[in-house]
Amino acid sequence: MAKDQYDAFNLNDPHVDVPLDPIPQFITMRLDRTLLRPVDAMNSGKGTVQYRRAQDPSIFLTSWAKVDHLVLPPGTSSGPHIHHEVGNSIT
Repeated sequence: MAKDQYDAFNLNDPHVDVPLDPIPQFITMRLDRTLLRPVDAMNSGKGTVQYRRAQDPSIFLTSWAKVDHLVLPPGTSSGPHIHHEVGNSIT
């Protein structure tokens, strides 16, 4: 990506004459490697990965179920699994 060039796109929503939320709905988190824990053969994957649940379902008011923080060192993998909370997607 070139300097001063972004991958965002225009949704054609001018957001004019709309009420503001009394409390803005921004969710933040820290992706801190010191909070990760080792998991061997995650979902039948290879080796030991570093993992933690960064955001659990209780903070979301939408169909999002969770946000996980996963670090895959070279030569490791995480096997496939189904997200039952949000349908039959495989990640």
